[in-house]
Amino acid sequence: MKERENFPHLDNEDREQKRSDLLREKFNACRGAVSERLGVTNVYKIAEYFYYSLYQPGEIDNLDINPDPNFPNKITNLKNPFFLEEGKIAIPEKEEFIREVRKAMTRRTDFESCLYEGAIEELSHLARLGNVIIWTKGDHAGIPELAPGSREQLIKASSAGIGRLRGQLSKETRRPRKEIITFAVSEDKLSDLPKILDSLKEKGVNKVIILEDTLKNLVTAVEIANQIGLSVVPVWVRQGREKNKLPQQPIKEMDEWVTEYNSIDRIQDLSSKLTSLGINEPTGKGDVNFIVDYDGVISNDKIKREIQEEAVINILKEKGWI
Repeated sequence: MKERENFPHLDNEDREQKRSDLLREKFNACRGAVSERLGVTNVYKIAEYFYYSLYQPGEIDNLDINPDPNFPNKITNLKNPFFLEEGKIAIPEKEEFIREVRKAMTRRTDFESCLYEGAIEELSHLARLGNVIIWTKGDHAGIPELAPGSREQLIKASSAGIGRLRGQLSKETRRPRKEIITFAVSEDKLSDLPKILDSLKEKGVNKVIILEDTLKNLVTAVEIANQIGLSVVPVWVRQGREKNKLPQQPIKEMDEWVTEYNSIDRIQDLSSKLTSLGINEPTGKGDVNFIVDYDGVISNDKIKREIQEEAVINILKEKGWI
């Protein structure tokens, strides 16, 4: 389909804007479709879906993408053959395209700029009070027989400055790096939590504080800890897109959730909340542990998505593929 057949009434400038808008719509639709299908935003699959949407839109029907009433044009946009205009672009090999998109979404994304204001400072404070476990769900090892992993979660946490912070604190306190901050990363973090909590109980940890922005996950975490026989202090970090979402069960009013789960409105308020809970002095014994969600607590997922999108578009422009 020729460009003017797609948008016959637009001048050159408006067509370029429409082109840019469609490109972003395709990319974000691919991200959403992969997340819906796999339960996690696997970078390899996002790149693969994006390739088909740009260069083989006829394959979209074979990808089991469900319509979405909130985005009624999703399937239509994914199948739009606009970018196949003859002579306009160089069509890459599929595996080369996937490799470059994966690189853009991991190695060429500025994850440090995605951090919430004060997040590193608060994380540093936690690491001085006790041991910290970064507990996060996302693309890591991949999903067997469906998609390889890209270690995105670990790469973004490390490159955002957490690796540097861990090194600084190790020098300052003479504690091993892995004792100060460790990572628990997987495609299904709730399934990993019993193993994490069991390990802490075996070590004789007396106090566990869990920081999470998704209240439903925090409720489940408390239930798992209770089953294991480990007492935890939940802290609901109410920032980002999950800040007002309540679990369907049990039914409580917002102010009840806020009080019971020690709500704070932003990560910068964490130190004062911990002080009010009597958690303000390091023991040096490792008997206080913090389990900290990454996306939504430390990193702003909305900003991360926008920066990744820009990184992908830039690399495709550099290659002449769009």
